[in-house]
Amino acid sequence: MHVVLPPIGLGYLASYSQKESPDIDLRILDCHRERISQDRFGEYIREYRPDIIGFTAFSMEIKSALDFANTAKKAIKNAAIVFGGPHASSVPRSLLSNPFIDYVFVGEAEYGFSYFVRHFYSQDRFKTPGLGYRYGRDIVINEPKLIVDLDEIPFPDYKKMQFEKYPKMYFMKYFPAAPMMSSRGCPYNCTFCAGHKVSGRRWRSRSVGNIMREIEYLKKEYGIREIDFWDDNFTLDKKRVEEFCRLLDLSGDKIKWWCPNGVHINTVDKDLLAVMRQSGCYAVAFGVESGSERIRDDMRKGISIGKLEEMVRFSNRIGLRTQGFFIIGYPEEGEEDILKTIRISKSIPFLRASFCLFQPIIGSEICVRLINEKVIDEKHLESISCDYSKASIPTRFINNVSKIKRLQREAIIEFYLRPKILLRLLFENMSFSQIKELLSVAKKYVLGR
Repeated sequence: MHVVLPPIGLGYLASYSQKESPDIDLRILDCHRERISQDRFGEYIREYRPDIIGFTAFSMEIKSALDFANTAKKAIKNAAIVFGGPHASSVPRSLLSNPFIDYVFVGEAEYGFSYFVRHFYSQDRFKTPGLGYRYGRDIVINEPKLIVDLDEIPFPDYKKMQFEKYPKMYFMKYFPAAPMMSSRGCPYNCTFCAGHKVSGRRWRSRSVGNIMREIEYLKKEYGIREIDFWDDNFTLDKKRVEEFCRLLDLSGDKIKWWCPNGVHINTVDKDLLAVMRQSGCYAVAFGVESGSERIRDDMRKGISIGKLEEMVRFSNRIGLRTQGFFIIGYPEEGEEDILKTIRISKSIPFLRASFCLFQPIIGSEICVRLINEKVIDEKHLESISCDYSKASIPTRFINNVSKIKRLQREAIIEFYLRPKILLRLLFENMSFSQIKELLSVAKKYVLGR
Protein backbone atom coordinates (compact mmCIF):
# COMPACT_ATOMS: atom_id res chain seq x y z
CA MET A 1 0.00 0.00 0.00
CA HIS A 2 1.19 3.53 -0.73
CA VAL A 3 -0.44 4.99 2.40
CA VAL A 4 1.66 4.89 5.58
CA LEU A 5 -0.35 5.86 8.66
CA PRO A 6 -0.06 5.15 12.39
CA PRO A 7 -1.92 1.84 13.01
CA ILE A 8 -4.48 3.23 15.44
CA GLY A 9 -6.32 -0.12 15.48
CA LEU A 10 -3.25 -1.72 17.05
CA GLY A 11 -2.86 1.36 19.22
CA TYR A 12 -6.34 0.78 20.64
CA LEU A 13 -5.59 -2.92 21.24
CA ALA A 14 -2.41 -1.95 23.08
CA SER A 15 -3.98 0.69 25.31
CA TYR A 16 -7.05 -1.40 26.18
CA SER A 17 -4.99 -4.55 26.88
CA GLN A 18 -2.58 -2.62 29.09
CA LYS A 19 -5.50 -1.08 30.98
CA GLU A 20 -6.74 -4.59 31.79
CA SER A 21 -3.27 -6.18 32.23
CA PRO A 22 -0.79 -3.42 33.23
CA ASP A 23 2.18 -5.79 33.57
CA ILE A 24 2.25 -7.20 30.04
CA ASP A 25 5.23 -6.44 27.79
CA LEU A 26 3.61 -5.34 24.54
CA ARG A 27 5.15 -3.87 21.40
CA ILE A 28 3.86 -2.57 18.07
CA LEU A 29 6.03 -3.14 15.01
CA ASP A 30 5.02 -1.45 11.75
CA CYS A 31 6.90 -3.48 9.15
CA HIS A 32 5.43 -1.31 6.39
CA ARG A 33 6.80 1.96 7.79
CA GLU A 34 10.14 0.41 8.75
CA ARG A 35 10.39 -1.50 5.43
CA ILE A 36 11.37 -4.63 7.36
CA SER A 37 12.20 -7.65 5.25
CA GLN A 38 10.97 -11.13 6.07
CA ASP A 39 14.45 -12.19 7.23
CA ARG A 40 14.83 -9.13 9.44
CA PHE A 41 11.39 -9.80 10.90
CA GLY A 42 12.45 -13.32 11.80
CA GLU A 43 15.52 -11.91 13.58
CA TYR A 44 13.36 -9.41 15.48
CA ILE A 45 11.02 -12.18 16.66
CA ARG A 46 13.90 -14.39 17.82
CA GLU A 47 15.38 -11.45 19.77
CA TYR A 48 12.10 -10.44 21.41
CA ARG A 49 10.71 -13.99 21.93
CA PRO A 50 7.05 -13.07 22.53
CA ASP A 51 4.38 -15.57 23.61
CA ILE A 52 1.78 -14.05 21.29
CA ILE A 53 2.48 -12.67 17.81
CA GLY A 54 -0.45 -10.78 16.34
CA PHE A 55 -0.99 -9.61 12.76
CA THR A 56 -3.57 -7.24 11.34
CA ALA A 57 -4.13 -7.06 7.60
CA PHE A 58 -6.41 -5.84 4.86
CA SER A 59 -7.03 -8.28 2.02
CA MET A 60 -4.56 -6.32 -0.11
CA GLU A 61 -1.81 -7.20 2.37
CA ILE A 62 -2.83 -10.75 3.25
CA LYS A 63 -0.27 -12.64 1.17
CA SER A 64 2.59 -10.70 2.74
CA ALA A 65 1.05 -11.10 6.21
CA LEU A 66 0.79 -14.87 5.75
CA ASP A 67 4.44 -15.06 4.67
CA PHE A 68 5.51 -13.11 7.76
CA ALA A 69 3.31 -15.26 10.01
CA ASN A 70 4.91 -18.40 8.62
CA THR A 71 8.33 -16.87 9.35
CA ALA A 72 7.24 -16.06 12.91
CA LYS A 73 6.06 -19.62 13.54
CA LYS A 74 9.35 -21.02 12.30
CA ALA A 75 11.24 -18.57 14.52
CA ILE A 76 9.30 -19.49 17.70
CA LYS A 77 7.32 -22.71 17.34
CA ASN A 78 5.52 -22.37 20.67
CA ALA A 79 4.33 -18.80 20.08
CA ALA A 80 0.63 -18.27 19.39
CA ILE A 81 0.11 -16.77 15.94
CA VAL A 82 -3.00 -14.56 15.95
CA PHE A 83 -4.72 -12.73 13.07
CA GLY A 84 -7.22 -9.88 13.26
CA GLY A 85 -8.46 -7.04 11.11
CA PRO A 86 -10.72 -6.79 8.04
CA HIS A 87 -9.55 -9.94 6.25
CA ALA A 88 -9.70 -12.14 9.35
CA SER A 89 -13.16 -10.80 10.20
CA SER A 90 -14.47 -11.68 6.73
CA VAL A 91 -12.97 -15.16 6.19
CA PRO A 92 -11.77 -16.51 9.56
CA ARG A 93 -12.17 -20.15 8.52
CA SER A 94 -10.04 -19.64 5.45
CA LEU A 95 -7.21 -18.16 7.52
CA LEU A 96 -7.40 -21.01 10.04
CA SER A 97 -6.80 -23.48 7.22
CA ASN A 98 -3.17 -22.30 7.39
CA PRO A 99 -1.46 -24.60 9.92
CA PHE A 100 0.85 -21.85 11.22
CA ILE A 101 -2.12 -19.67 12.32
CA ASP A 102 -3.43 -20.63 15.76
CA TYR A 103 -6.17 -18.07 16.39
CA VAL A 104 -8.16 -15.38 14.59
CA PHE A 105 -10.27 -12.51 15.88
CA VAL A 106 -13.57 -11.55 14.28
CA GLY A 107 -14.86 -7.98 14.56
CA GLU A 108 -13.66 -5.33 16.98
CA ALA A 109 -11.10 -6.94 19.24
CA GLU A 110 -10.31 -4.58 22.12
CA TYR A 111 -12.40 -6.47 24.65
CA GLY A 112 -11.67 -9.91 23.18
CA PHE A 113 -7.92 -9.50 22.79
CA SER A 114 -7.49 -8.13 26.31
CA TYR A 115 -9.49 -11.12 27.65
CA PHE A 116 -7.34 -13.48 25.57
CA VAL A 117 -4.14 -11.99 27.00
CA ARG A 118 -5.41 -12.19 30.59
CA HIS A 119 -6.45 -15.84 30.23
CA PHE A 120 -3.78 -16.98 27.78
CA TYR A 121 -2.29 -19.60 30.12
CA SER A 122 -5.63 -21.18 31.05
CA GLN A 123 -8.43 -22.99 29.21
CA ASP A 124 -10.57 -19.87 29.70
CA ARG A 125 -8.85 -18.36 26.67
CA PHE A 126 -11.21 -20.47 24.52
CA LYS A 127 -14.13 -18.45 25.93
CA THR A 128 -12.69 -15.27 24.42
CA PRO A 129 -15.36 -13.22 22.57
CA GLY A 130 -14.68 -13.05 18.83
CA LEU A 131 -12.01 -15.76 18.96
CA GLY A 132 -11.71 -18.36 16.21
CA TYR A 133 -9.68 -21.55 16.66
CA ARG A 134 -9.39 -25.17 15.56
CA TYR A 135 -11.00 -27.82 17.77
CA GLY A 136 -9.98 -31.19 16.37
CA ARG A 137 -11.25 -31.18 12.79
CA ASP A 138 -13.76 -28.45 13.52
CA ILE A 139 -13.37 -24.70 13.58
CA VAL A 140 -15.04 -22.72 16.36
CA ILE A 141 -15.85 -19.00 15.99
CA ASN A 142 -17.03 -17.31 19.19
CA GLU A 143 -19.51 -14.45 19.04
CA PRO A 144 -17.66 -11.10 19.15
CA LYS A 145 -18.49 -8.44 21.72
CA LEU A 146 -18.80 -4.85 20.56
CA ILE A 147 -17.97 -2.08 23.00
CA VAL A 148 -21.08 0.12 23.11
CA ASP A 149 -19.57 3.02 25.07
CA LEU A 150 -16.51 4.00 23.02
CA ASP A 151 -15.44 6.45 25.71
CA GLU A 152 -14.35 3.52 27.89
CA ILE A 153 -11.56 2.69 25.42
CA PRO A 154 -8.34 4.57 26.27
CA PHE A 155 -6.74 6.68 23.56
CA PRO A 156 -4.51 4.69 21.19
CA ASP A 157 -0.98 4.14 22.51
CA TYR A 158 0.79 6.74 20.37
CA LYS A 159 4.11 6.12 22.07
CA LYS A 160 4.14 2.43 21.16
CA MET A 161 3.09 3.35 17.62
CA GLN A 162 6.03 5.80 17.51
CA PHE A 163 3.71 8.44 16.11
CA GLU A 164 6.47 10.96 15.47
CA LYS A 165 8.07 8.70 12.81
CA TYR A 166 5.15 8.80 10.35
CA PRO A 167 5.48 10.90 7.17
CA LYS A 168 3.29 13.63 5.71
CA MET A 169 1.10 11.81 3.22
CA TYR A 170 0.02 13.43 -0.04
CA PHE A 171 -3.61 13.95 1.11
CA MET A 172 -2.58 15.94 4.23
CA LYS A 173 -2.37 19.73 4.11
CA TYR A 174 -0.95 20.55 7.55
CA PHE A 175 1.65 18.62 9.54
CA PRO A 176 2.02 16.94 11.99
CA ALA A 177 -1.35 15.34 11.24
CA ALA A 178 -2.98 12.65 13.38
CA PRO A 179 -5.50 9.98 12.33
CA MET A 180 -8.52 9.64 14.60
CA MET A 181 -11.67 7.53 14.88
CA SER A 182 -14.66 9.23 16.52
CA SER A 183 -17.30 6.63 15.69
CA ARG A 184 -17.74 3.04 14.54
CA GLY A 185 -20.31 1.08 12.59
CA CYS A 186 -22.25 1.74 9.39
CA PRO A 187 -26.03 1.44 8.88
CA TYR A 188 -25.77 1.70 5.08
CA ASN A 189 -25.86 -1.29 2.74
CA CYS A 190 -23.47 -0.54 -0.14
CA THR A 191 -22.90 -3.83 -1.94
CA PHE A 192 -19.16 -3.30 -2.51
CA CYS A 193 -18.25 -2.62 1.14
CA ALA A 194 -17.42 -5.04 3.95
CA GLY A 195 -16.80 -2.53 6.75
CA HIS A 196 -19.67 -3.99 8.76
CA LYS A 197 -17.71 -7.23 9.13
CA VAL A 198 -15.41 -5.45 11.58
CA SER A 199 -17.53 -2.75 13.21
CA GLY A 200 -21.08 -3.96 12.60
CA ARG A 201 -24.17 -2.12 11.36
CA ARG A 202 -24.87 -0.35 14.64
CA TRP A 203 -23.40 3.15 14.67
CA ARG A 204 -21.71 4.14 17.93
CA SER A 205 -19.86 7.35 18.69
CA ARG A 206 -17.46 8.83 21.19
CA SER A 207 -18.59 11.86 23.15
CA VAL A 208 -17.40 15.25 21.93
CA GLY A 209 -15.64 15.82 25.25
CA ASN A 210 -13.67 12.60 24.80
CA ILE A 211 -12.63 13.63 21.27
CA MET A 212 -11.53 17.06 22.47
CA ARG A 213 -9.41 15.54 25.23
CA GLU A 214 -7.58 13.38 22.68
CA ILE A 215 -6.96 16.42 20.47
CA GLU A 216 -5.56 18.31 23.47
CA TYR A 217 -3.28 15.36 24.28
CA LEU A 218 -2.02 15.15 20.68
CA LYS A 219 -1.44 18.86 20.51
CA LYS A 220 0.50 18.90 23.78
CA GLU A 221 2.60 15.77 23.11
CA TYR A 222 3.19 16.04 19.35
CA GLY A 223 2.24 19.56 18.29
CA ILE A 224 -0.33 18.30 15.80
CA ARG A 225 -1.87 20.81 13.37
CA GLU A 226 -4.37 18.57 11.58
CA ILE A 227 -6.84 15.79 12.51
CA ASP A 228 -7.89 13.25 9.88
CA PHE A 229 -11.11 11.52 10.92
CA TRP A 230 -11.20 8.05 9.34
CA ASP A 231 -14.78 7.29 10.43
CA ASP A 232 -17.10 5.62 7.96
CA ASN A 233 -19.88 7.98 9.07
CA PHE A 234 -18.48 11.03 10.85
CA THR A 235 -21.51 13.23 10.02
CA LEU A 236 -24.27 10.69 10.77
CA ASP A 237 -25.29 12.61 13.92
CA LYS A 238 -25.58 16.26 12.90
CA LYS A 239 -25.94 17.58 16.48
CA ARG A 240 -22.75 15.80 17.54
CA VAL A 241 -20.81 17.36 14.65
CA GLU A 242 -22.21 20.80 15.43
CA GLU A 243 -21.20 20.45 19.10
CA PHE A 244 -17.71 19.31 18.10
CA CYS A 245 -17.33 22.25 15.70
CA ARG A 246 -18.56 24.73 18.34
CA LEU A 247 -16.12 23.46 20.99
CA LEU A 248 -13.21 23.32 18.54
CA ASP A 249 -13.98 26.86 17.39
CA LEU A 250 -14.25 28.12 20.98
CA SER A 251 -10.97 26.43 21.97
CA GLY A 252 -9.03 28.73 19.61
CA ASP A 253 -6.68 25.84 18.81
CA LYS A 254 -6.58 26.59 15.06
CA ILE A 255 -6.54 22.82 14.42
CA LYS A 256 -7.45 21.95 10.84
CA TRP A 257 -9.38 18.79 10.04
CA TRP A 258 -11.27 16.77 7.47
CA CYS A 259 -12.54 13.24 6.77
CA PRO A 260 -10.34 11.50 4.14
CA ASN A 261 -12.69 8.51 4.14
CA GLY A 262 -15.51 10.76 2.95
CA VAL A 263 -18.94 11.63 4.34
CA HIS A 264 -22.32 10.43 3.09
CA ILE A 265 -24.12 13.08 1.06
CA ASN A 266 -27.40 12.22 2.82
CA THR A 267 -25.95 13.30 6.19
CA VAL A 268 -24.94 16.88 5.31
CA ASP A 269 -26.65 20.13 4.41
CA LYS A 270 -25.50 23.69 3.80
CA ASP A 271 -25.82 24.70 7.43
CA LEU A 272 -23.66 21.79 8.63
CA LEU A 273 -21.02 22.35 5.94
CA ALA A 274 -20.81 26.03 6.90
CA VAL A 275 -20.35 25.14 10.58
CA MET A 276 -17.66 22.60 9.67
CA ARG A 277 -15.81 25.17 7.58
CA GLN A 278 -15.98 27.76 10.38
CA SER A 279 -14.39 25.29 12.85
CA GLY A 280 -11.34 24.54 10.68
CA CYS A 281 -12.51 21.82 8.28
CA TYR A 282 -10.68 22.45 5.01
CA ALA A 283 -11.95 19.68 2.73
CA VAL A 284 -14.91 17.40 2.14
CA ALA A 285 -15.16 14.18 0.13
CA PHE A 286 -18.26 12.34 -1.10
CA GLY A 287 -18.73 8.79 -2.36
CA VAL A 288 -20.40 8.97 -5.78
CA GLU A 289 -19.07 5.65 -7.12
CA SER A 290 -20.79 5.79 -10.53
CA GLY A 291 -22.25 8.25 -13.02
CA SER A 292 -24.81 5.62 -14.05
CA GLU A 293 -28.06 5.61 -12.09
CA ARG A 294 -28.52 1.93 -12.98
CA ILE A 295 -25.18 1.06 -11.42
CA ARG A 296 -25.76 3.22 -8.34
CA ASP A 297 -29.07 1.43 -7.83
CA ASP A 298 -27.31 -1.94 -8.05
CA MET A 299 -24.73 -0.69 -5.53
CA ARG A 300 -27.59 0.53 -3.28
CA LYS A 301 -25.99 3.97 -2.92
CA GLY A 302 -29.30 5.78 -2.47
CA ILE A 303 -27.98 9.26 -3.29
CA SER A 304 -29.39 12.20 -5.22
CA ILE A 305 -27.06 13.57 -7.89
CA GLY A 306 -28.96 16.86 -7.72
CA LYS A 307 -28.24 17.27 -4.02
CA LEU A 308 -24.65 16.11 -4.53
CA GLU A 309 -24.00 18.80 -7.14
CA GLU A 310 -25.65 21.44 -4.94
CA MET A 311 -23.51 20.50 -1.92
CA VAL A 312 -20.30 20.40 -3.98
CA ARG A 313 -20.94 23.85 -5.47
CA PHE A 314 -21.77 25.26 -2.03
CA SER A 315 -18.67 23.66 -0.48
CA ASN A 316 -16.44 25.16 -3.16
CA ARG A 317 -18.04 28.56 -2.60
CA ILE A 318 -17.30 28.60 1.16
CA GLY A 319 -13.72 27.40 0.70
CA LEU A 320 -13.94 23.64 1.27
CA ARG A 321 -11.78 21.58 -1.09
CA THR A 322 -14.11 19.02 -2.68
CA GLN A 323 -13.34 15.47 -3.75
CA GLY A 324 -15.34 12.66 -5.32
CA PHE A 325 -14.77 8.93 -4.93
CA PHE A 326 -15.51 6.76 -7.98
CA ILE A 327 -15.35 3.04 -8.82
CA ILE A 328 -14.37 1.82 -12.29
CA GLY A 329 -15.18 -1.75 -13.38
CA TYR A 330 -18.11 -2.66 -11.12
CA PRO A 331 -19.34 -6.14 -12.21
CA GLU A 332 -22.59 -4.88 -13.77
CA GLU A 333 -20.92 -2.09 -15.77
CA GLY A 334 -20.63 -1.67 -19.50
CA GLU A 335 -18.33 0.83 -21.22
CA GLU A 336 -21.07 3.46 -21.44
CA ASP A 337 -21.62 3.27 -17.68
CA ILE A 338 -17.94 4.02 -17.09
CA LEU A 339 -17.99 6.87 -19.61
CA LYS A 340 -20.94 8.33 -17.67
CA THR A 341 -18.78 8.18 -14.53
CA ILE A 342 -15.99 10.08 -16.28
CA ARG A 343 -18.44 12.70 -17.53
CA ILE A 344 -20.12 13.25 -14.16
CA SER A 345 -16.76 13.54 -12.39
CA LYS A 346 -16.08 16.58 -14.57
CA SER A 347 -19.58 18.08 -14.75
CA ILE A 348 -19.88 18.23 -10.96
CA PRO A 349 -17.19 20.76 -9.97
CA PHE A 350 -15.03 18.52 -7.80
CA LEU A 351 -11.51 19.82 -7.23
CA ARG A 352 -10.12 16.31 -6.71
CA ALA A 353 -11.28 12.84 -7.67
CA SER A 354 -10.23 9.27 -6.90
CA PHE A 355 -10.89 6.57 -9.49
CA CYS A 356 -10.40 3.10 -8.00
CA LEU A 357 -10.71 -0.10 -9.96
CA PHE A 358 -13.39 -2.35 -8.51
CA GLN A 359 -12.19 -5.09 -6.17
CA PRO A 360 -14.37 -7.96 -4.89
CA ILE A 361 -13.70 -7.12 -1.26
CA ILE A 362 -13.99 -10.27 0.78
CA GLY A 363 -17.07 -10.16 2.99
CA SER A 364 -18.98 -7.71 0.77
CA GLU A 365 -22.38 -8.54 -0.70
CA ILE A 366 -21.11 -8.23 -4.28
CA CYS A 367 -18.27 -10.65 -3.52
CA VAL A 368 -20.79 -13.22 -2.28
CA ARG A 369 -22.83 -12.67 -5.44
CA LEU A 370 -19.77 -13.22 -7.64
CA ILE A 371 -18.94 -16.43 -5.78
CA ASN A 372 -22.51 -17.70 -6.22
CA GLU A 373 -22.36 -16.85 -9.93
CA LYS A 374 -19.03 -18.74 -10.23
CA VAL A 375 -17.25 -15.60 -11.44
CA ILE A 376 -14.66 -16.03 -8.71
CA ASP A 377 -13.64 -19.16 -6.83
CA GLU A 378 -14.14 -19.04 -3.07
CA LYS A 379 -11.06 -21.27 -2.64
CA HIS A 380 -8.86 -18.62 -4.26
CA LEU A 381 -10.09 -15.52 -2.42
CA GLU A 382 -6.70 -14.90 -0.85
CA SER A 383 -5.08 -14.73 -4.30
CA ILE A 384 -7.14 -11.64 -5.25
CA SER A 385 -4.77 -8.70 -4.96
CA CYS A 386 -7.38 -6.04 -3.98
CA ASP A 387 -5.05 -3.45 -5.49
CA TYR A 388 -7.18 -0.49 -6.61
CA SER A 389 -4.76 0.27 -9.46
CA LYS A 390 -5.25 -3.18 -11.02
CA ALA A 391 -8.38 -4.76 -12.48
CA SER A 392 -9.04 -8.12 -10.83
CA ILE A 393 -12.04 -9.38 -12.81
CA PRO A 394 -13.94 -8.53 -16.01
CA THR A 395 -17.43 -7.03 -15.84
CA ARG A 396 -20.61 -8.56 -17.22
CA PHE A 397 -20.20 -6.49 -20.39
CA ILE A 398 -16.43 -5.92 -20.62
CA ASN A 399 -14.45 -9.14 -20.96
CA ASN A 400 -10.99 -7.60 -21.19
CA VAL A 401 -9.54 -6.36 -17.87
CA SER A 402 -6.93 -4.32 -19.77
CA LYS A 403 -9.78 -2.30 -21.26
CA ILE A 404 -11.09 -1.59 -17.75
CA LYS A 405 -7.61 -0.39 -16.78
CA ARG A 406 -7.50 1.80 -19.89
CA LEU A 407 -10.81 3.41 -18.90
CA GLN A 408 -9.46 4.13 -15.40
CA ARG A 409 -6.41 5.75 -16.98
CA GLU A 410 -8.66 7.86 -19.21
CA ALA A 411 -10.71 8.96 -16.20
CA ILE A 412 -7.64 10.12 -14.27
CA ILE A 413 -6.07 11.91 -17.25
CA GLU A 414 -9.30 13.61 -18.34
CA PHE A 415 -10.04 14.82 -14.82
CA TYR A 416 -6.59 16.05 -13.80
CA LEU A 417 -5.19 17.36 -17.09
CA ARG A 418 -7.44 20.39 -16.89
CA PRO A 419 -5.38 23.52 -16.11
CA LYS A 420 -7.59 24.70 -13.24
CA ILE A 421 -7.49 21.31 -11.50
CA LEU A 422 -3.82 20.52 -12.13
CA LEU A 423 -2.48 23.92 -11.09
CA ARG A 424 -4.54 23.96 -7.90
CA LEU A 425 -3.23 20.49 -7.00
CA LEU A 426 0.40 21.43 -7.61
CA PHE A 427 0.25 24.74 -5.74
CA GLU A 428 -1.43 23.50 -2.60
CA ASN A 429 0.58 23.28 0.61
CA MET A 430 2.62 20.27 -0.52
CA SER A 431 6.09 19.28 0.62
CA PHE A 432 8.73 17.73 -1.62
CA SER A 433 8.05 14.31 -0.08
CA GLN A 434 4.32 14.70 -0.80
CA ILE A 435 4.95 15.62 -4.44
CA LYS A 436 7.27 12.63 -4.74
CA GLU A 437 4.60 10.35 -3.24
CA LEU A 438 1.91 11.81 -5.50
CA LEU A 439 4.06 11.15 -8.57
CA SER A 440 4.56 7.59 -7.36
CA VAL A 441 0.80 7.12 -7.04
CA ALA A 442 0.24 8.65 -10.50
CA LYS A 443 2.84 6.30 -11.98
CA LYS A 444 1.07 3.31 -10.44
CA TYR A 445 -2.47 4.31 -11.40
CA VAL A 446 -1.86 5.90 -14.80
CA LEU A 447 1.12 3.95 -16.14
CA GLY A 448 0.34 0.72 -14.27
CA ARG A 449 3.90 0.46 -12.86
